[in-house]
Amino acid sequence: MSTTSSSLVDTGLTASITPSSSSNKILIIVDAQGQFPANTGFGNAIIRGSTAIFQTNNYSNYDSTATQTNTRASYCYLDSPSTTSSTAYKLQVHAYNPGTIIQNDGNNKTTMTLMEIEAWL
Repeated sequence: MSTTSSSLVDTGLTASITPSSSSNKILIIVDAQGQFPANTGFGNAIIRGSTAIFQTNNYSNYDSTATQTNTRASYCYLDSPSTTSSTAYKLQVHAYNPGTIIQNDGNNKTTMTLMEIEAWL
């Protein structure tokens, strides 16, 4: 997908998991691949349902010198959904400064892995 939006938009990457216990946690691992022109960058957010549970800080993936940049950013987040119902996660992206961000498309595949972590009481 590609975007010039400074607001978060869906990348098309979604995943779901059903925790076996409401006290268990979900480890979310994202390997985000992105392509963008000079003086542009991107940020990502992990969304559970309709709530942003993780968002990168400003300009975490930014390049002011290259004419075209291909980059990757990896994120890990430990979530506590407190449920045994199926829980959906999705990845969103937004652009910093004018420019087209390409993510999760063609040679810019992005992955999201979900792992249930058993709670030790």
